[in-house]
Amino acid sequence: RFTWASADGFGWEGFNGAIGWGSPGGPNGFATGGFDEPVPASELKNVLLILASVPDGAVTREPVFDTNDPNVSYAYRYGRGFTDPPKQPEFADFIIDATSLGYSFQDFNKSVPLSAWDVDDPDNPRRLAIGFLENNAEFAVLDGVWFPRNSDDEISNIASDGPREWLWIFDADYSETPDPAWQSDALSTPLPIIWWLTVNRRGADVPFSPVASGDDHFLILANKVNSAADVFTFTTPAPVSADVVLEDDIEMINVFPNPYYGFHPLEGTRADKWVKFNHLPTDKKVTIRIFNLGGVMVRSIVKAAGDGTQYAEWNLRNQAGLPVASGLYIAYIEIDGIDASKILKIAIVQETQILRVY
Repeated sequence: RFTWASADGFGWEGFNGAIGWGSPGGPNGFATGGFDEPVPASELKNVLLILASVPDGAVTREPVFDTNDPNVSYAYRYGRGFTDPPKQPEFADFIIDATSLGYSFQDFNKSVPLSAWDVDDPDNPRRLAIGFLENNAEFAVLDGVWFPRNSDDEISNIASDGPREWLWIFDADYSETPDPAWQSDALSTPLPIIWWLTVNRRGADVPFSPVASGDDHFLILANKVNSAADVFTFTTPAPVSADVVLEDDIEMINVFPNPYYGFHPLEGTRADKWVKFNHLPTDKKVTIRIFNLGGVMVRSIVKAAGDGTQYAEWNLRNQAGLPVASGLYIAYIEIDGIDASKILKIAIVQETQILRVY
């Protein structure tokens, strides 16, 4: 229904510039900063446009729509160049205020064949106020309603001598009673504009909205940016441990460093020697029995259930507290209540053995 063709001006983001998040002067309207001041991203809204049915006006210039259609909106109409004589005789009927050199307020009527809705909360959509501009210019279609030319006319909706049928979506509640604060010159009055449409209609052969009212939708999605005011909450399920899962996890149990060569950087001192078993369950009793190659158990380590850690440490001493010799050791790991076990080979080279080799 909408096109950027002959309407993509000002370099805004969005619908090839035809729909952009740069508003006329940001939240303060035209009055501050001109065209280059954007609406802060935190203030943008997702807006749904619902088109009213316009069967005949879709393929001709004449905008034929039923003002009883619920999606036809009351709108604030402003005029550009209205201090000049009417460029076409028929324009005279629609120039109400010819005293302002800016974008003078003209009237407030059911004059836009669509409704605009803030759908940031889709369960509670908020209908938004609308305004639009008309131009007293050579190629304009000044007729008191928002209904831009179709793109086949190849008339620019941006050029100063073109229609300039620009639609403004306000971040304000819709009402059928006008707000006196906005019944003034748009160039000097703060207007709460968040979206600005400079679109044309899409070709003479494309009806504006020939279907039943409310069936044609156009959704403008804002690129939301988090701010300091945003708060996120989330919940996570409590950790659970199932025996069948633990049986699979046993294969992940390991020991480090392995092989052990005299010392490693994580040890505090030369006397503080250790290797660690990891990926042990935190809620099960674990028994680690360490054997030499002769089958003699040199050390038994018991990790208590519910100790909150996945690690168990062997200080490379035997059951009597004496340092073990260099060699290959077998660790047999059992988990209480689990019908599975794990066997690890641990290679130990004590520091004295390293010196002897040299």
